[in-house]
Amino acid sequence: MMRHYKYGTEPEAPHDITFSVLSVDAAFLGGLATKKVVRGDYGPPGSRPMIMNLYVPNAADGPVPVIAALNAQGNDLIEPGGSRANRWDLPGTLEAGIALATAAVTDFASDSGGFANALVEPYAAAGFAGEWRGIAAWAWGMGRMVDYLETDPDIDPHRITLSGYSRRGKTALWAAALDERVALVAPHQTVTGGAHPTRSTWGWAPTFSYQFPHWFLEAYNAINRDGSPNDFFRLPFDQHFAVAAVAPRSRSFRIQPRPT
Repeated sequence: MMRHYKYGTEPEAPHDITFSVLSVDAAFLGGLATKKVVRGDYGPPGSRPMIMNLYVPNAADGPVPVIAALNAQGNDLIEPGGSRANRWDLPGTLEAGIALATAAVTDFASDSGGFANALVEPYAAAGFAGEWRGIAAWAWGMGRMVDYLETDPDIDPHRITLSGYSRRGKTALWAAALDERVALVAPHQTVTGGAHPTRSTWGWAPTFSYQFPHWFLEAYNAINRDGSPNDFFRLPFDQHFAVAAVAPRSRSFRIQPRPT
């Protein structure tokens, strides 16, 4: 139901995906971490490759847990000195013994509704008949991040977390619902259409059906075309379906508290 009315149907995971480590900086942040820039190639002609930054704490004795999240402005801007650094706390994550991986949403779909030169239109041109839009494309892309992370010897493949803020939190939730390799999902402030109930008369009034129609299918957008939250009571599901699709997951996921 969620695929039919809201997210759409994504392609199967690619069987011919290849990864290349473009660069390695073992002295990143004064030696706190190793920074790897990874390229992923997949999909039909015209598909954009994924470029992912992976930051791994150097003090670790073995494979570490990782948080994977999409960014909207550019990978390097989450680093200290970058314009988005205060929203990520990369040093704090690394000091806690946790790796962080990030890729830009535009590697998978534009956040302005332009699907050319990313994934949606190239797959359609190659014959994929499924209808999918922004959130589904970003979630599919997070799956490709996991494809790499589970192969990197510095990463514990049993302790992969997906996270994100707002629309990228909506994405992380759906990506985790689709991918049982993900041990934990931490969607942040996803509001309506994310982890927040949609069929309600309180909270943030849903307006993305006309502000951001490229996120979800037209069947979902049309329900709320006039902006009234009461229209969503026509849906045969709500967001607890997505939350339930994530459970149960690993009970062995443990993060040690940061030393005081």
